[in-house]
Amino acid sequence: SGTVCDAQFSDHSAEAVCQKMGFHGARAWRSGQLFEDQQISREVLLGSLECGNTNWSECILNTTSSSCSHASDVLLKCYNFWLISSDGSSIRDESEGLLLYKDGTVCDDKFTDLSAHAVCREMGYHGSLGWRSGVEHQQDYRSITMNEVECSGNDWNSCNYNRENNKCWKTENILLTCELPTPRDGGWSDYGEWSVCSVNCGGGTQTRTRSCSEPAPRYGGAECQGGQVEARDCNPHTCNGFALIDKSDTMITGETEGLLLFSGGTVCDDSFNDYSATAICRELGFAAAKHWRSGMDWGRVQANKPIKLDEIVCTSNGEWDSCQFSTNHDCAHNEDVFLTCQDFTLVDESGAVVNGEKEGLLLYKSGTVCDAQFSDHSAVFQTTLLRRCVRKWVFMELGPGDLASYLKTSKSREKCCSVLWNVAITTGLNAFSTLLPLLVHMQAMFSSNVTISG
Repeated sequence: SGTVCDAQFSDHSAEAVCQKMGFHGARAWRSGQLFEDQQISREVLLGSLECGNTNWSECILNTTSSSCSHASDVLLKCYNFWLISSDGSSIRDESEGLLLYKDGTVCDDKFTDLSAHAVCREMGYHGSLGWRSGVEHQQDYRSITMNEVECSGNDWNSCNYNRENNKCWKTENILLTCELPTPRDGGWSDYGEWSVCSVNCGGGTQTRTRSCSEPAPRYGGAECQGGQVEARDCNPHTCNGFALIDKSDTMITGETEGLLLFSGGTVCDDSFNDYSATAICRELGFAAAKHWRSGMDWGRVQANKPIKLDEIVCTSNGEWDSCQFSTNHDCAHNEDVFLTCQDFTLVDESGAVVNGEKEGLLLYKSGTVCDAQFSDHSAVFQTTLLRRCVRKWVFMELGPGDLASYLKTSKSREKCCSVLWNVAITTGLNAFSTLLPLLVHMQAMFSSNVTISG
């Protein structure tokens, strides 16, 4: 009931053992710990097995205590099928041979191409190159030891056979040609998904793996080169503040939407509003919030994190010190906040974000902007407010033909005239060629201090 150590074990030992067990011979042997559960539960009972030939009675067994580990256990493959040539010698190449099973022949009843493949593979070949039946080899003195080999697949374990009542003629003996296995080098599969980060904050590691399976190496082909596991740092943000991460659980710093975290956990959207978003963006070093929403878009990344904050209520000045929150929650991850912050914004004298067409202090991240090299170009293209106004009031709602009648009301003029004028003089009118006649007329009115009424 124990294992056999590979000390003094040889090809002769393998042949002798296989024949002792009733097989025709040994196909191959090696040592290792492949069947770990079976091996570690057993003792090494044969310290060595030395055979000078294949005669079992002449083998020397050492049953005394052994210093061998299970890494030296013998793994053995025996066989009963083999092929012989017309002169009775064993065939190891791709020559046609008489198929034998335990010194007897195999009858062709129910034998098919699937049977041929299964038998060849059982003998260690890649598959069958062809088969037929006939009398062309040394078979007169051999009995028929197998019949009705019927297989549903290419492997021997899919086969049924009959070893009794072999009512066959010698002319029905199988002659088989097998294909030698061709070496094939291994190839890496794609990497799997990144594992969950080892920590929620403070700096951890996550890994992803690939396998040498596309294709797997076979028949002596080369193993894949390189590592199976790839690692990277993750969640470097501190454990006492906010952070934004992408769907691969990596921290982001730019104006990109990210999952909002606090101390490594997510933030629930209960009571969350634009003031909350701006206060958190400023806490992260941005000027203001650009957009926020909630949802369960990133599956495992969200599900594996705790929910850390809820009921965030902030005042209009957009500072985190003005906010109240709860560390208890009644939320699910489909209420997790996703946040996009922006580098530029306008604020009024109280520090609140300017949403209308009012003059404001221009902020970049958490500081102000110096007027050195600042120009009308800078104002138009860096200020989100002007871009939004032009897009909303002209391109999204009005065609060029409607603009003249639209500008007849004082309220509409207040919203659009100054914006259109500033954009016109800073772009050289290139972006507004369809509005050029009207803008030229507006320029004349502004320069002569003409007041439009009615």
